[in-house]
Amino acid sequence: CTFCPIYCDLVKNILLEIEERLSIPLIHPKTYIGFWEYTNYAKLPLHKDGKMDESQTILLPLIGKFKTYCHDDDDNIIDSVIYEPGCFGILNNMKHKHSGETISGYRLVLTIMISPEYSVLDNFDKIKDRLHE
Repeated sequence: CTFCPIYCDLVKNILLEIEERLSIPLIHPKTYIGFWEYTNYAKLPLHKDGKMDESQTILLPLIGKFKTYCHDDDDNIIDSVIYEPGCFGILNNMKHKHSGETISGYRLVLTIMISPEYSVLDNFDKIKDRLHE
C-alpha cells in the first residue's frame, strides 16, 4: 500500500464530490489516500490495521473484483462482501479483523481515510438516504 498526502486539485475535487454525495468528511488535516494494487489472484492476509489516526476507510474499486472477509476475535469469518467498479465499501479497518482475495486476477482500488472524528456507524442512516437520492 502506498499512502500520499493530498497535493493536487484533481484529487481534492474527487474528495469534495464524494463528501457532497455521501455527507462524509474526507478533507481534514490528516487526509490520506492510497492506491492498493493486487495482482495474480493475490490474497490479503488476516489482520487488523493499527498505528493510523484514521479508523475508517472508503474503498473505491477502479479495476477488478475483490472479496473482503470480516472475522471475529477467534479469526472465524463472520461476513463477506464482494465489490467491484461501480460499488464502494466502507471498512472500520482498525476495529475489525479482515482479509480478502482478488476474484478477477487483478484489482486496483482507491482508498480514502475518513476523518477520525466521524463515525460512519452513527451516521449510517443519513449516508444510506444520500445514496438513494
